Order: sequence, then C-alpha cells, then structure tokens
Amino acid sequence: MGILIKTIAMNTKTDFQIDHDNLRIIVERNYPAPLTKVWEAWTKPEYLDQWWGPQPWRAETILMNFKEGGKWFYAMVGPEGEREYCAAEFNNIQLHKFIEINEYFADENGDRRLDAPGAYWTEEFVEEGNSTKVKITIRFQTEEDMKWYIQSGFEQGFSIGLQNLSEVLQSEI
Repeated sequence: MGILIKTIAMNTKTDFQIDHDNLRIIVERNYPAPLTKVWEAWTKPEYLDQWWGPQPWRAETILMNFKEGGKWFYAMVGPEGEREYCAAEFNNIQLHKFIEINEYFADENGDRRLDAPGAYWTEEFVEEGNSTKVKITIRFQTEEDMKWYIQSGFEQGFSIGLQNLSEVLQSEI
C-alpha cells in the first residue's frame, strides 16, 4: 500500500486522502442517518439533484437508469445557466453495500468528452449503529488525470456536495 502523501480534512466530517502512489483519492464521511436513507439519497435522481455539486451550481438529471449496465447522465447547471455534462456508467451494484461506476465528463448527448479525464469510482456504504459511513475511492489511469481533478477544485466542490447531502438527509426521504 502506498504512502498517503496528503490528507485534507475539509471540515470535521469529510476526510480526503490523496494517494499519489496508487493514483487514487479516498473520501470518507459519516452521516447520522440509516443506511437505507443514505442509499436512497445516493441513488434516486429526485434526491441526487438536491445535493450533488457545490452551490450555486446544481445537478439536473437527464437520464437515470440505476442498474448494472445503466447510466446516470446529468448536467451541472451554473448560476448563469451554463451547463457542464457528466455521466456515470454503473458497472457493479450490490444493494445497500456498494456501487462501482465509470465516471466521465460528457457532451450534451451523453457521449464521453476526450478533453477531460474520467475515473473509476467505488462507493461503499456501511451502517454503524444509527449512522452510515460512506467511503468513496476514486481511481485514475494516470498521475496527470488525478492532478487534473485536484486542480479543478474537486476536493472543495465535492466536500460542499457531501455537506449538502447532510442537509437533505435531515429532511424526509
């Protein structure tokens, strides 16, 4: 196992670890909510659109086919109406345990853009008493791809999104 070069706690609840040796970012966060509620917030577009992405940006699901071989295609919509498209292809899903996806930036038709890197995500969900731990491992093909994510502000933006999820979980799901 590689040495963790950099660990960043964006707030007291989200932990980012950047593992340069193994070309991965590991993100962990605990939520004071039952596993089934966290899972729904993570897998249903009506909830994803409420928390995915840093404000003032918001997610807008175009297509969600949550099954192995399916796809989540969405737009990140900015405050001036600008749109950045992304997609996640579901490779492996084990109900209430984990989701494995290929994630990439897309064009308006959902096709992969070649000018931005993609990544392989493993999202794990573990119930711990009355709370749920979510662990996301993001793997990259090259050091350059990982640096691109880091330099794009991914850490700060994703931390804000995960905080948004805390707020959504406090509401009725």
